[in-house]
Amino acid sequence: MRILPTLSALLLLPVFAGAEPVDSPDNLIGNGGFEQWQIVPAKDIARRLGQPYQFPILVEDLTPDGFRLNCELGGDPPGVTIARDSEERHSGEYSARIQNHDGAQKGSINTKEIPIQPSTRYKLSFWYKMQEVEGNGVCVWISHGPKQSFWSNRKSSHHRPPESRGSSDWMRYEVEFETLPDSENSLFTLQLQNALGTVWFDDFTVMPLGPVQKEEM
Repeated sequence: MRILPTLSALLLLPVFAGAEPVDSPDNLIGNGGFEQWQIVPAKDIARRLGQPYQFPILVEDLTPDGFRLNCELGGDPPGVTIARDSEERHSGEYSARIQNHDGAQKGSINTKEIPIQPSTRYKLSFWYKMQEVEGNGVCVWISHGPKQSFWSNRKSSHHRPPESRGSSDWMRYEVEFETLPDSENSLFTLQLQNALGTVWFDDFTVMPLGPVQKEEM
């Protein structure tokens, strides 16, 4: 995997800024509002995959539909709790909450692989709220590449909101990116990276903006 530099300017918008509806048919992220959850025992998944300590503590064994959860680093018990939250949410009935109990941990909410158009501009956005986040803080990973060799040839970029630590009310973050000519699949990760504290995520969207403009010679 090759890590790419940031592909465009990063924007942090005020709470009352306009945003695309999360249920838009153009949104690549299914269940981007974190409204649908299912019971998936983390221990059972970990045992099948042979990774017994790379899964977070799941409150009531709930996982958001269309997403995979992990905490990347070892630990027994895990240093990350991920939960459905009905008290703190930007819209709808629920948000997704990551709470890191270990500052070396990376609590992650990953989409599954999503088909994407090559040579196309996209805008990713999400809303988030923080409570006493210390360390690297909130970030998002964008990955895309060829379908048949996605995991070995994907291109990834790492983006961090200007306000990624501390405590805050709900804020919206967006970033634009361009896919490559061979991009067919994509994967997106919301993460509380190497940090203590709590973050809530809601209204996650990835919207197409149009084809990449070729530079004139």
